[in-house]
Amino acid sequence: MRTALGLLFMAALSGCAPVQDQPSRPQPIPGTSANPSAASAPGSSDSTDLSFLGTVTSIRVANTGDPRKRWVVTTRVDRIDSGSFSGSAFSFAIHSPAKSGLEVGKQYSIRAVRTREGYLVDQYQWSGLGDQRDEFLARIHRIYDFEPSKVSEEDRERKSREMDAFWKKVEENKENLLPDLREALRSDKTSPFFHFDGAQLLVVASPERADDFQLAADAIARADLKDIQQEVYFRFTHHLATKGADVTAAVEKILGTPDFEAFIPQHALTLRQDRCVLYCMLPMREELYLDKLIARLPKEKEPTAMRSIVLCLSSTVSEKARKALREFAGVATDKGLKALAERGAAYEQDRPPAARVTARRELLFKFLEDYVERRYEDPSYDFRTYEKEALHLVRREDYARIKELRRRHSARVSDEGLEEIAYLTRLMRIAFTAEK
Repeated sequence: MRTALGLLFMAALSGCAPVQDQPSRPQPIPGTSANPSAASAPGSSDSTDLSFLGTVTSIRVANTGDPRKRWVVTTRVDRIDSGSFSGSAFSFAIHSPAKSGLEVGKQYSIRAVRTREGYLVDQYQWSGLGDQRDEFLARIHRIYDFEPSKVSEEDRERKSREMDAFWKKVEENKENLLPDLREALRSDKTSPFFHFDGAQLLVVASPERADDFQLAADAIARADLKDIQQEVYFRFTHHLATKGADVTAAVEKILGTPDFEAFIPQHALTLRQDRCVLYCMLPMREELYLDKLIARLPKEKEPTAMRSIVLCLSSTVSEKARKALREFAGVATDKGLKALAERGAAYEQDRPPAARVTARRELLFKFLEDYVERRYEDPSYDFRTYEKEALHLVRREDYARIKELRRRHSARVSDEGLEEIAYLTRLMRIAFTAEK
């Protein structure tokens, strides 16, 4: 079911996790006591939902911060049936007095769901219409009201069960609930943990829509990396990049974490920050990230991030990137970074010395396709010969085709994959500087 969640909670055990976002939610109205009492403040262990009997004392137009809900209902709290609330008045926002079924002077049973910032009230609970979106948001607030790195193992296990049930509910009712999930992920009012977990849910429940991949990428950029297992964050960010999403904002969080690394157990491979960034950038269209990296490099102060950016720019193989590397090398004070940038801009150094070549150019791209697919035994040519002599066969016209081959190949994460990316990058550099 929620395989990703299991990984998230493994992460929480070691101090890592996700993000959150929510559609427009009723905001506490200034001058009222609809906020939780101190006895049940958001985040405390005794927080509960609220049910009470109240009399409507006023319904007025007000700026609630939610354009969908421009009316504020104020009630006198006559009796608390469940939960804890110390105030004598309770206010909440609604869309329409007529549709809500509320009238001044009448008494109603009112249910309010506890959230971190206050209470969420289903504005149609008295009319029989029901507000699915408010109920859905209330459930998100109730489930994702914690930070995995700060709760006990018992609480994590309980929350894991709740999230399993939430995922199951969405997956079984996609037609009705996916629109609400998308709206929740666009909001800036839900918790960071929901942004990441909800983004994963969206991609599982909607694995084909390009706009959902982008929405997920935007959501995880609001995650808190201290609550996410770094390997899980990398894997998901890379997956979204291979699906065509712009993950630059998500990668910015990796660049902001000097000790970021991802262990790939299938290959006993540990990717440091620079390789994680490279793997996430290469599947994307260059225009999505190149200018941002170039702008960040001279401003960056953290050496690990500087190295990661230099590696990415070196791998881009473009005139714009080479110019930026040369400018950086001219002002860099760190000798190691200066040398790395100079080498990254020196495409000509990748050209092989003259040699006798027996490989045929017409088989170059057959060899390269076999190379990235790891088909080494085609009897029509000698693979090892072409691996050595392809460096002599590439022409300027091959640059774009090799670059696209590398982009597709960067979807595979492994130690062999890194070697293959380096080989294709060298071919690109040779093609870029070829005379014809």
